Amino acid sequence: MVKKAFGMIEDLISDIRLIVCWGRSLPVWNVTFHKLQEALELEAKGEYLETDDCKGFDIPSPQEWENVMGVCKLVGHVYTAAEVLFMEKRPTAGLYFHNLNTLQFNLMKDSASSDEFARNLANSMLEKFGEYWRNMYLVFALATIMDPRYKVKHFCFLKYEGNDHSPLPSILEAIRSLLDDYMVHKSSMEHPMSDSGSDDSDMGEDIISDEFDSGEDLLEPMEILDIDPSLGFDCSDEFSKFVQTTSQPEAIASS
Repeated sequence: MVKKAFGMIEDLISDIRLIVCWGRSLPVWNVTFHKLQEALELEAKGEYLETDDCKGFDIPSPQEWENVMGVCKLVGHVYTAAEVLFMEKRPTAGLYFHNLNTLQFNLMKDSASSDEFARNLANSMLEKFGEYWRNMYLVFALATIMDPRYKVKHFCFLKYEGNDHSPLPSILEAIRSLLDDYMVHKSSMEHPMSDSGSDDSDMGEDIISDEFDSGEDLLEPMEILDIDPSLGFDCSDEFSKFVQTTSQPEAIASS
């Protein structure tokens, strides 16, 4: 996604390298991101006006600076998610799931921007993101739900998916399928000559159905995760805010 974004302003990046003290930095995307942000800050202070210091260099036009700003905003979404995921000492599936959901949500907002350049770039990045997320969404969702620190009705489902398209049915169906397979396998191992395997499978289905029908304990808060709040999004803090504003206070009980 970042490669696609920087490719949109490749010539501008080459020009900006000449007017910013870029140095012999490693050719990694996060360094380029920070250098572009530095250039934007200097431009806002008027450092790149047509003066003697800038003669001989191609100074980006106001519209080109706007494009650089749009790219930095979108790449910033990726950087925020990457910083949390790669700087966390013990990243969990839930941490990946939440931050990637947040990344998708931010890109979706920018895909509706009134700025044509930013809108087209955001849609292009979303397309790239979707190639990965379509294959990994269910994996991360199941792993997150199986984590005892989370609950099935995790607030990110409600916050990012909207009421018209909830992922819960497909996720619950996947859980039921896994449970059915497990119960059949378990029954065949314990009672190889028995025909009662279906009873165990039905029992597992009843357990899931009873839990979701009752609505009990579905909104229990997560335990506090060992996340450095300076890295960006604090899942536990955001979940606490959701719990305080939910319309189902009776379902919120501590573990």
